Amino acid sequence: MKHLKVLIITPSKIIESGLTVLLSSIKEHGVSVISSDADNATRIAAEHHPALIFADAIAVSKALADELRNESQHSKLIGVYSAAIPEEITARFDDMMSIYSGIDSIKSIVNRVCEQKHVPDENTRELSPREKEVVVGIVKGMSNKEIAAKINVSVNTVMTHRRNIVSKLQIHSPAGLTIYAIVSKIVKIEDIKI
Repeated sequence: MKHLKVLIITPSKIIESGLTVLLSSIKEHGVSVISSDADNATRIAAEHHPALIFADAIAVSKALADELRNESQHSKLIGVYSAAIPEEITARFDDMMSIYSGIDSIKSIVNRVCEQKHVPDENTRELSPREKEVVVGIVKGMSNKEIAAKINVSVNTVMTHRRNIVSKLQIHSPAGLTIYAIVSKIVKIEDIKI
């Protein structure tokens, strides 16, 4: 069973509660739901990396939709509407659903989006920009202390990033991480000390 993190962005507690109950009832996927208002949505998306974002189509501006796409590049944005919506608004979203949509319609959207290749499982999602900086440091042979000084964080934060990298990539050695970094074009082969 694939576990999905879902972010719900709406000012309506009724819509938030209803979606939470409906999404939690989908047995094909383990679903954990986080909710946010539009003002905090980008920060919440950056912290939790949701696979799906259900957003009130009227509450999400084009600027916010663009921010969410930039921050959570692998998240799918699903617009939720309660009335006829102009095409320039529906174009912001990967899919649309009405507040009157039934569980079968919601299941269909979730399954369709999850079948697409680039919706990551929570444990295999892409590295964050900060984690990529840590990978570069590791590949270049830097110690945790040197990496921390270079990216201006604490040594404990570097160690947390390293644990997250291992968890996401399932790569446990510096050599394996070096191969991953080269193949993923995080570093150039000439930048590596031999």
